This record gives sequence, structure tokens and C-alpha cells, in this order.
Amino acid sequence: MNFLRPREEQRILSVPKPQLDDLIIRIPLQTGLSPGEMVKLSVDDVSLEYGVLFVWRSKTAKDHLALCDSETMFRIYEYLDKRQRGPLLILEGSYRMKVQSLRRKVKCYAEQAEISRWKRVTPYTLRHTFCIKWILSGGTLEGLRRQLGHRSLQKLQHYLDFDYTHVVGEYKRIFDHRIGPAPEELKLPSVYDLAEKEAEAQ
Repeated sequence: MNFLRPREEQRILSVPKPQLDDLIIRIPLQTGLSPGEMVKLSVDDVSLEYGVLFVWRSKTAKDHLALCDSETMFRIYEYLDKRQRGPLLILEGSYRMKVQSLRRKVKCYAEQAEISRWKRVTPYTLRHTFCIKWILSGGTLEGLRRQLGHRSLQKLQHYLDFDYTHVVGEYKRIFDHRIGPAPEELKLPSVYDLAEKEAEAQ
């Protein structure tokens, strides 16, 4: 599974970009929406007051509400600039954006962010990044299911492979009392490092 590590996420968010392109990167990273769901969003689907996006039925999900952080909602508000109808993400000429355009733009900004594997970065990479952050931050699988609008937990089970909470606890219980505290100069791998190594080995 391809996902961004924290420093890569920060780099791709920090790359200067127009308002539309900023939302193309930010929305999946902060909501977990799929590219198909993003291009179907309309202005009417945005609730600035409650901080949610109304997501209508897609191939893999049912109608649901996707929570959105205040920073992203504010950027959507600025991008809309009093526009009250039509597609949310539009190209020049007020045409609704297509998934192919999303893919090209995400890959372009991944290259500008100097992500080593930029050719493999897609909108789904950003979606996977959101889901893994949810799990690593202590979010439940049921909460993730509701955020993504999935009908069951089955398709989300693989994200549990990135939950190292119980592994770290067991390791400390078994080994920490034997080896003592780690030297200050020893840099232990982060949970993201362990998760990425396991993903590469699969």
C-alpha cells in the first residue's frame, strides 16, 4: 500500500499552488475522500457551518457525511468566492473536473515536493495516508468506516496492520526491563518506519 510519511505529507502541502490545486491535495488528506467522490462534489454538498461534506453514493460507499477540518473548510470558502451552485472543483470554463485531471495534478505536486517515489503517488495515496493517520492516532475502525461511508468493515481490515500500539506495549513488557533505557544518540524507528517496512515486504 502506498502512503505518505509525515514529512512527505508536509512537503506536498507546502508546495505553492493555486486554490483549486491546494484543495485537490488537501481534501483527500483531511477527509479520506476517493477521487471519484471528490469530482462529484457540488457546492451544495459543502456545509461550512457544520464542517461536513455530503458525499453521495459511489461504487464502494453509501451516502454519508465526511467530516472536514476547519482549515480545509476555510480554504473551500475562499475558493468558492460567493459561488453558490455548480460543481465544487471546476476547470476553466466552469467544467467539472475529471478523475484523470486529479491524478495528473497529484503526481505533478508529488514530484515538486521531491517525494522519491512520486511516480507512484496518486489520489488514492492521499486517501490511504488519511486512513493510516486515523488508525495510528487511535481512531477506531468503525469511526473510519463511517467517515468513508463503507457498508462494512471488511475492506478496512488491512489498515489494522498499521496499528502498532499493542506491539509496542508487548515489546516494552518483554524487553525493556532487560536492555535498560536506550542511549540518547540511538534513534529508534518511528511507527511510520515500521509500517512502511512491513508494507514493502508484502
